[in-house]
Amino acid sequence: MLAEGRSAMSQSIVFVSTCPICKHEQPQDGFTVAALVRLLKGGHPIEAYCETCDEFWPVDLEKRVELGDVVAVVCGGTSPLTVANRPSQSPSEDMH
Repeated sequence: MLAEGRSAMSQSIVFVSTCPICKHEQPQDGFTVAALVRLLKGGHPIEAYCETCDEFWPVDLEKRVELGDVVAVVCGGTSPLTVANRPSQSPSEDMH
């Protein structure tokens, strides 16, 4: 199970964010699940980038929540805040 979690953590997440300057949707493809977990868990900004305008901006709260949901799905429904610290066996598995 831990190997699956590590595999999921290295997957890239692609999302779209609208540039506040040119108002065009920009694909954001530079984030792995592990990077997003770290940013979300730490309360750090997730910065989007517009190649045309050469500008960065922090994604809004709605997009952060959406990304947290996506990370949870990729990690098998586990909260993105606990994925990085997930034990290799659950307590119930130890009893069997």
